[in-house]
Amino acid sequence: MIETKCYNMKAQILKLIITKYADGNMAVLAECVIDDTDDPMNGQPETNSLSVNLTDLQSPGLLSCDLPKGDFYAKNYSENEWLFNALLKEGWIELTGIITRSGFVELPACKITEKAITEAPYTEIK
Repeated sequence: MIETKCYNMKAQILKLIITKYADGNMAVLAECVIDDTDDPMNGQPETNSLSVNLTDLQSPGLLSCDLPKGDFYAKNYSENEWLFNALLKEGWIELTGIITRSGFVELPACKITEKAITEAPYTEIK
């Protein structure tokens, strides 16, 4: 579990969930609990998608299916910025050096680290 901040609220990242999109590309989700007293779901686990599935319709650059096995594009902006930064800081994900553009954003390719696989709560759905 990672304890971190989501904006000004306490947050816990409980586990990573590795699965696949309908087209077979890797999907990465994170189960989180955000301590937001203004939210009626306060304290309830929620699942956030960390990965972005790029298909030929969305991106002129390298597509999700072109990434090496085990790599995925991470959503590192908007409501996912805190999640991406916490996972990177904790060492549960690492950047691969591949970056592509989708619309107005640049998406970094990442992979799940050995640390996440051995130390973190982790679920793989095939």
